[in-house]
Amino acid sequence: MEDSDLLFYLYPIAKVYAEDPSFEWIDGYMYTLDKRIEAIFGTLGPHDRDALVDGLMWIWESGGIDNADWYQCRHLQKVIGIDVERDEQGMS
Repeated sequence: MEDSDLLFYLYPIAKVYAEDPSFEWIDGYMYTLDKRIEAIFGTLGPHDRDALVDGLMWIWESGGIDNADWYQCRHLQKVIGIDVERDEQGMS
């Protein structure tokens, strides 16, 4: 998948995931996006970066750590300002 494809599919995937947090294909998408997020983020203007962060936050708010594999997506965590390991320890 090209970087432009990853961006194109962000909102449709987030929408499906918000409707059904058991959507299994979210992890594969997130792993791919996580690998490319720094390069992608560097090419975007402020408005597009905000839209990307909003889409990722939508995914986070739809399922949190219970469904999508945020543990393996350290770069995505950084982009939206979360740390799932720290947050999980704080919940214990």
